[in-house]
Amino acid sequence: MSAHEAQTRSVLLESLRRLLRRGASGHVVNLLSKFRPADVAALFKDLNERQRREVFVALASRDPDRAALVLRELNVHAGLELLDVLDKEQRAMVMGALTPDDAAELISEMDEDGRQELLETLRSREAREIRHLLEYGEETGGRIMNPEFFAVKETVTAAEAITALQDRGAEVEVPFYIYVVDERQHLLGVLSLRQLLLVRPGEQVSHTMTTDVVSATTDMDQEEIARLVARYDLLAIPVVDGQHRLVGVIAIDDIIDVLKEEATEDFYRLAGTSEDERLHRSVFRAVRLRIPWLLASLAGGLLASQVINHYQGVLTKVVILAGFIPVILGMGGNIGTQCSTIIVRGLATGRIEIRELWRVIFREVRIAMILGVIYGTLLGLGGLFLLEISPSVALLIGLSLLASMLIAALFGSALPMLLSRMGVDPAVATGPLITTSVDVMAIAIFFQLAVLLVLD
Repeated sequence: MSAHEAQTRSVLLESLRRLLRRGASGHVVNLLSKFRPADVAALFKDLNERQRREVFVALASRDPDRAALVLRELNVHAGLELLDVLDKEQRAMVMGALTPDDAAELISEMDEDGRQELLETLRSREAREIRHLLEYGEETGGRIMNPEFFAVKETVTAAEAITALQDRGAEVEVPFYIYVVDERQHLLGVLSLRQLLLVRPGEQVSHTMTTDVVSATTDMDQEEIARLVARYDLLAIPVVDGQHRLVGVIAIDDIIDVLKEEATEDFYRLAGTSEDERLHRSVFRAVRLRIPWLLASLAGGLLASQVINHYQGVLTKVVILAGFIPVILGMGGNIGTQCSTIIVRGLATGRIEIRELWRVIFREVRIAMILGVIYGTLLGLGGLFLLEISPSVALLIGLSLLASMLIAALFGSALPMLLSRMGVDPAVATGPLITTSVDVMAIAIFFQLAVLLVLD
């Protein structure tokens, strides 16, 4: 944020707080109407809970359409908290102003009683569309699609299509593409808006449409849909059912939300936690979410301690070796984390394919070998000249560091791809497995090398 933007935001916040203290809700709405919904939503972070509620109630009472636009810019849990402070009429007005897919996303997070109560306050058509979306599985194309789209029959001319678009354009969220269907709503082709405007008015759209349509299905995972949109640079993607009938459209803004959500989810999982921990802010819930992953780390630590205990006689004879254990494990852990992060994100974005397994592993192992030689040499020379250890001990810690980094690179690159091939989400299991396996194997190799190089 630039200095000018920060100053403008500060002035706006001060004005907003002053109006709230005076109870001037009408002026609050007028002030916020001059800013984009995304900017208004960002302001909520700097308001306390009471102020957020007052602002949202003012918006919902005087401008429910704008309140809906602000609501869709907030995360789901923050949105539900604000909806709870509205009365039934205000809630129905705001929810009715949302697109069906945005409304379904919010309602899906409510309990059954709250969901049913809210649906009963909406108009029958809106409630029917939302119920229909809720029938699809979470994080699927059917759940995130917008059932309000623009399509024309194959016999329609360009002029008729333009007229229909002018009549219905305001109802459609994303008129970037003109979809062509037959009498039974089967998807036949697509035209861009530009193509439609350049076609001769009397020509049928079926003569100009592209029949090779990139589409998603209602049961397709949202992450896979996002990859399709990114691969083919689409502004929207049509969604078809099992009979290839056009049932909805997913716009680019929803795809961006999916990409952010999936990326955030992957990074939380790599850290062994969940976004739920941040959103719910409950200490006991956070503890419950972290326990499984920390148990895996604890198990790895216990195994490593067993290995150390087995080689206790080595440490007794060469005490200085104990000081190098954290360095060797730490460097291996860093390499493992780097490799696994690259692979997990590559798999998630489609930049890395499962069939490239051996090529990817070989590349990461080569990188680790070069780095291991460099840092193993530096660590050995550092110990030799600074700590005055013997050449055999210097060779030992250098080779151990190299081995640790090679093992970490191998596991860090291979495990995510193998887990993915087995149908297991690599972001969930990669971190704990790498930590455990690298620590145990690196310690075992370290002490075995000590037996061979130092004690013999």
